[in-house]
Formats: sequence, structure tokens, C-alpha cells
Amino acid sequence: PKDVTTITLSYTFFEVGGKIPAAPAGGPVASQQTGQLPGAV
Repeated sequence: PKDVTTITLSYTFFEVGGKIPAAPAGGPVASQQTGQLPGAV
């Protein structure tokens, strides 16, 4: 049951991070997935 919560949170964060390039919580994962933000490092 705890796994479900984590997955849901990750999914929601992913959608939000895609629109907001101000999500340092994603780390290199978000940067790799998006790869559309200049200087996202």
C-alpha cells in the first residue's frame, strides 16, 4: 500500500515538473526525462 502512495506522488510530481522547471527534488532523473530545460543542471 505504501508503494502506491510513492508512485502516485512521483507521477504527480512528474506532471508538475514538466510544466515547472523549478523542481530540484527530481534531481538528475527529472533532468534526463525532460531534457528540454536549458541549464537544468
